[in-house]
Amino acid sequence: MGDHFFLLMYATSGEERNVTRFTSYRCVEDAVAMVKEWLEKACCMDCYPAAAEAALREGNDGQLPETAFLCPEVREPADLAKYNGFYDYESLGMFNLFLTPVYDTESARQFRASMNKEFGIDQEYSGRADRLLAHLETFVNSFSDPGLDYTEAEEAIRTFLVQGGFPLFDPEEEGASDIFVIPEGGFAPNEDPTV
Repeated sequence: MGDHFFLLMYATSGEERNVTRFTSYRCVEDAVAMVKEWLEKACCMDCYPAAAEAALREGNDGQLPETAFLCPEVREPADLAKYNGFYDYESLGMFNLFLTPVYDTESARQFRASMNKEFGIDQEYSGRADRLLAHLETFVNSFSDPGLDYTEAEEAIRTFLVQGGFPLFDPEEEGASDIFVIPEGGFAPNEDPTV
């Protein structure tokens, strides 16, 4: 499954809608199309190539149109980081867009280390942490082994990132339950003064 890259997108639109996406791509143009679609739909921007700036200004008394977003030139996955930043479009509001492209073994190792540092995955001694660390290893190895199927790893990492970490309860761990049931009649009053 070689010749791929991953893209993590953290973004907040002017409507305070947070977006977290983690997806693999084979073509950088598909990733750019996804970013442009988000800018157009979530932020009401009109996307133009940076080379169009002079023509846009010329047709608008030297100013850029309020909804114009000048997209950077992207030729390879690493260039996607050129979109990163906080943007203030006054009447349209503010938004931020941060893209983390992962395109080779070194960038995958850095990504894994950043995830571990941010979420403390290796500090949680549990089966779910071990599974996620194994998925991150598959994710890193996907760049050196073109035949490696990283689909399950990608899904596990995506789920983890979209949830913002591990869920409070893990149904796969023994004795854990994410269901809290209140008895039909409610709880009986506790008569014990020591509790």
